[in-house]
Amino acid sequence: MGHQQIKEAALEMAADVRVDAGGGRALRHHRAFTASDGFVSAFKQRNRLSSHRCSLLHISERERAARDIPEECFQFITAVRSAIEEFGAARVLNMDETPTQMCDMPVTAVVATGVKEPARIKTSFLTKHNITTFPCIAADGSKLQLCAVTKGKTSRSLRKITDGASAAVRKVRLYTSVKGWMTVDVMLKWLSDVVRPYTGGAPAALLLDRYGCHWTREVRLAAPAMNLRLIQVPGGCTATLQPLDVNFNGPMLKARQRIWRQNKIRMPHLPDTYQLAVERTQLAYESMSKELTRCAWEKAQLID
Repeated sequence: MGHQQIKEAALEMAADVRVDAGGGRALRHHRAFTASDGFVSAFKQRNRLSSHRCSLLHISERERAARDIPEECFQFITAVRSAIEEFGAARVLNMDETPTQMCDMPVTAVVATGVKEPARIKTSFLTKHNITTFPCIAADGSKLQLCAVTKGKTSRSLRKITDGASAAVRKVRLYTSVKGWMTVDVMLKWLSDVVRPYTGGAPAALLLDRYGCHWTREVRLAAPAMNLRLIQVPGGCTATLQPLDVNFNGPMLKARQRIWRQNKIRMPHLPDTYQLAVERTQLAYESMSKELTRCAWEKAQLID
């Protein structure tokens, strides 16, 4: 637990106290509690706690066994299946972030036998340049609007994608963040812009991995307000339990690479741009069939 997590926990406890006191009426004469940095520092000092730099620690198989991962998986599968039975397959969703590279080149290419150099592909972008896209699929095979996050501070930075955009690009909802990654603000906007209109405020569930901004206090408060139940995929188990990882993101990546390859064959000098990357992702997303999407949920053991 870090400094920010202590602050969030304190705010949650304060909110619970206000509720127990009758919605805050009994505490009206007190100043609003903000869990300031000074409060957190004093709390740490009273409890002999200090903030240290984090380091990674390998978890042994014995420690993993102590975590009882099979039980966590069973509880997760049970929770998802119960949600599907309660809300219907169309209102149980899974969202996950995945990078889209500017250049979706193939892993290998054919060259003359004996050539010791790699197959070189010319591009104005390196592979480190990418966009964060986040598809969202339902257990009945439906797909919600594809969204993407690009690097930028204001919506003006989206002009490199929106100016002269094709019909496919215009279907993608675009957001910005300083680093081009999913943030709490983007997460909250996505819930409001995409999930709420899809569910219409009816009870629904959303499966999310343990990525930090998925589980902030703001997100955990916003979800119940829109009748949305959040279900966390057990850590280290997304490859087998998260439908998007099990059998969706992989086929979509191959579809993106196929579209990139076809475009390069037709137009060898076509530059790699943000706009074409978004277009390629949307076309690949559209090509994912309802049967393939349902199969992803079946392989994750979440539907029969």
